[in-house]
Amino acid sequence: MNWSELVAATAERAGLSQADARRALNAMRDTVIEQLAQGERVTLHNLGTFESRERKARVIRNIGDFRKMYLGPARRVVFRPAQALKRELQDPDPNWKKPEHQAAWRLAEALVGDLDLYHADQAPKDVGGSDTQVRSACSEAFGATWDSAVESYRTQVHPEVLSAQDYLASAARKRWS
Repeated sequence: MNWSELVAATAERAGLSQADARRALNAMRDTVIEQLAQGERVTLHNLGTFESRERKARVIRNIGDFRKMYLGPARRVVFRPAQALKRELQDPDPNWKKPEHQAAWRLAEALVGDLDLYHADQAPKDVGGSDTQVRSACSEAFGATWDSAVESYRTQVHPEVLSAQDYLASAARKRWS
């Protein structure tokens, strides 16, 4: 996302005009920069903390001719994400940790692996797109063998998992894309 896309998204979510959203975001950016230049920390709730740190002067070696060089002091900006942001990014699918979902994925990987092992000459090329497109490409490529794998998958997987995620299509996409 670039700056103009951020402005447009902010305007839409906040119910503002794009000009008002741009002014608000520019003011926030300028305030953050001013505070960091003064050596202050800026904490944004549930997002993280920006902090300006001073790096000491030091002597380094030039890797080209191995001469020593002096690097003066420098200021750098460090961002530490908030715990809420870390949690949001680390676990995009809360179902994934459930044992029945793990078992469904293992079964899907095994079925797709068997198809690839025993019917590699029939495997579809460059499968991609939605789950529906993946299923239709595999059905065209393997025919009744794919239908048998789907039926085996459906009989062995917990019904809650079947309604939540199609791991068989995901495994096929991963294998043949």
